[in-house]
Amino acid sequence: MECGAKLRFSEAKAGRLCELAVVAAEGADGISENAVVAARRSYATHLGVSLMGPTSNAENPTHIAWAVRNSDHNKINIGTAEASYLKGRYFLK
Repeated sequence: MECGAKLRFSEAKAGRLCELAVVAAEGADGISENAVVAARRSYATHLGVSLMGPTSNAENPTHIAWAVRNSDHNKINIGTAEASYLKGRYFLK
């Protein structure tokens, strides 16, 4: 299903895009909070991009957490997708 997000990949936003991608890829089961960072880094390696800087390569799931806290999608365009957090798991549907 098309969510309408206008994503443009850039190394400057690689952490954000990789993190949102791995959360979305988990589908209805979501991904545990503890697994997000390792999955983001693994996906970046798979794509051959570097995660540089304190936010892009953060030790916690800062990007999906921001999307959950800012339901108006402030600064992170996820189109009509909805980010949520429930019982230690993140979801992006």
